[in-house]
Amino acid sequence: MDISISEHNQEWIRRKMDSGPYSSADDVISTALGLLERLDPDLERELADMCERVRIGTEQADAGMLIPGEDVIDELRRRNAALRVKEQ
Repeated sequence: MDISISEHNQEWIRRKMDSGPYSSADDVISTALGLLERLDPDLERELADMCERVRIGTEQADAGMLIPGEDVIDELRRRNAALRVKEQ
C-alpha cells in the first residue's frame, strides 16, 4: 500500500517519536488508528443521534411547534449563569 502523508502530519509523527514511547512512524500510526477504531462507533452513534434530533426538530418546526427566540435566549442565559455559579 502506498500512503501519502502531509508535511504537517509527518512533523507530528516525528514529534511523537522524539518525545514518546514510539520507536517508529508505524508505532505512532498504529496507535492512532487503534484509537480511531475504538472511537468510530461512538462517533457514528453521536452522528446518528444528532441527525435524528435534527429530523425531529424539523418536523416540529414544520408543524409550527416553535419556541420564541427570546425564550431560548433567556434559557441559555439562565444555564450560563448556573454554570458560572458551579465553577466558583
